[in-house]
Amino acid sequence: MLKALGILGTASVAGSGTALGAQLDSLVAAGRLSEVRSTRLFTQVKKLTASDGAALDNFGVSVSVSADGSMALIGAHGSDDAGPGSGSAYVYDLSQDPPTETKLTASDAASGVQFAFAVSMSGDGNTALVGASGDNDAGIQSGAAYVYDLRQDPPTEMKLTASDAASGDLFGYAVSLSGDGNTALVGAHGSDDTDEYSGSAYVYDLCQDPPTETKFTASDAAGGAEFAFAVSVSTDGTTALVGARGDDHTGEYSGSAYVYDLSQDPPTETKLTASDASADDFFGSAVSVSGDGNTALVGASGDDDAGTESGSAYVYDLCQDPPAETKLTAGDAADGDLFGHDVSVSSDGTTALVGAWGNNDAGTESGSAYVYDLCQDPPAETKLTASDAAALDDFGISVSVNADGTTALIGAYTDDDNGRHSGSAYVFELEQLAVFPEPIVLKNGKVVDPQDLDGDGLYEDLDGDGDVDGHDVSRLTQLEAAHRKGEIQLTNAQVVALDFDGDGEFTKKDIAAYRKR
Repeated sequence: MLKALGILGTASVAGSGTALGAQLDSLVAAGRLSEVRSTRLFTQVKKLTASDGAALDNFGVSVSVSADGSMALIGAHGSDDAGPGSGSAYVYDLSQDPPTETKLTASDAASGVQFAFAVSMSGDGNTALVGASGDNDAGIQSGAAYVYDLRQDPPTEMKLTASDAASGDLFGYAVSLSGDGNTALVGAHGSDDTDEYSGSAYVYDLCQDPPTETKFTASDAAGGAEFAFAVSVSTDGTTALVGARGDDHTGEYSGSAYVYDLSQDPPTETKLTASDASADDFFGSAVSVSGDGNTALVGASGDDDAGTESGSAYVYDLCQDPPAETKLTAGDAADGDLFGHDVSVSSDGTTALVGAWGNNDAGTESGSAYVYDLCQDPPAETKLTASDAAALDDFGISVSVNADGTTALIGAYTDDDNGRHSGSAYVFELEQLAVFPEPIVLKNGKVVDPQDLDGDGLYEDLDGDGDVDGHDVSRLTQLEAAHRKGEIQLTNAQVVALDFDGDGEFTKKDIAAYRKR
């Protein structure tokens, strides 16, 4: 069933491949059209749980999806195969029905290492990077990360540890793998090079054997900044985005983020802070950089714009100097939503996915996630919730969006399907709909629509194929049910365009009226 309607924004109809599309394009070119609208709809297509899921596994604490959306990597740091909190990760081939599962555990697994608290998958789905910040090789919670070649059966493993590892570094608490799988970025926010919890980050060239390591710290490093609490690396491994949620730039825990050009030696640094930063915003608690390195998305889950810890996220255009900022907040933001706890931006930089696990729509901390079309000004929002949402599921604790923004993977690590806090993850896919374009407004004020085939202001061609047939009746029936149940929100213009009986409403009567046309 349809779960969310949204992302109504300006879009070109060029290349639509239809005579009507060509006609509209000519109107745009002639200056007779002021805007053309398009619509996107995300639907839940899969729910994933571990085949051996058990209570307290926390499956879904971390998630990562491949560039084409066909592969998913999901962490379960509470799994106890090798003792409590030893952890495990699961790889799913989403192109299969049902998805096939491959389980990963560390070859030297031990209690409390929290393997898979953080995970990242390469764009081609062939490589997995798994953090284990509780690993004790170089002291208590010095940390480690593991690289897996998923093309092998079973996957081959390589372990990474910092060359200067020490107790409490928490190396592996945050991890990111480049799209080509050649570069690993690992955060160690507990590192104390400058002072306690000043933090550091490590870059590994996985093409080398053994991988070469480059360490960097903030130029203004300070104790408690928690530099590298969150990390992200671009597709080609040349741009790194590092969050420092504890930085006190504009008040205690106001937070910051740093952009590094890794193609330079040493890497050059650009510091990002929110234009409206304030204490306890925790800006930098989550970060994501686009594949081309041109767009940065930074979460600030403690921001209080709509109430205590309602949360926000910031988008930066890194092509600008200084980077241009756009702030995102949920349209229904409320106290304790923790919007921005996790964030993900598509490789092309056009789509942002933001988790809000504290949202209470289906009960306390049932959770939600929000998709933003960054091509629009302001960005248009779609809200996602689980089909079986329940209190304390923490849906949105982790999020990942694929390269072109058409697949969203969302974790709910305290879902109880396989026992208390066993956890789950949900896959949403984008359906491009021709059914709900916003009206096209001519400069003379006249309103037309690309699916109004006879110019009477009503949507005859509901599936956009140029014909009126049984498929359109089916689509209309589906949409009416979703509208009646409150699963989609229609604009006034859309209601008018679907009001076939002329009573000012969109109801079942309109289906009957449509059949008579």
